[in-house]
Amino acid sequence: MSQIYTINKGRAFTLEEAQELLPVVVKITRSYSEQVKVLVDRIESQPDSLKDTNWKIEKDINTLIEAWKSKMARLGITPRGLWIGDFPTQDGFYCWKFPEEKINFWHSKEDGFSKRRSIYPVNDQTL
Repeated sequence: MSQIYTINKGRAFTLEEAQELLPVVVKITRSYSEQVKVLVDRIESQPDSLKDTNWKIEKDINTLIEAWKSKMARLGITPRGLWIGDFPTQDGFYCWKFPEEKINFWHSKEDGFSKRRSIYPVNDQTL
């Protein structure tokens, strides 16, 4: 398991490895998501007279999102959109979106999030 936590650029995950790493990914993503939500709430609660000062908060939001993307990349995960991560495989990607607690989807290298498919048969109760 220790090799998962090193810089993993270019690695291919097995489903077992991706599921094993997912609790760490969820914890990291939850932390960043909560921090971003606090800042977004601050922007939305400001009176119109203070809206011109939002650039600083927006910069902080972007900094947090970039830091999350960087952490995901160091774990070997390809960040795709806000709180979406692809775990590279030999044939495509295991696709995960926060707050999912389990990797249930896959998509090919040519497809993206919108074409992700279940990796479990419909009658499988592991979902």
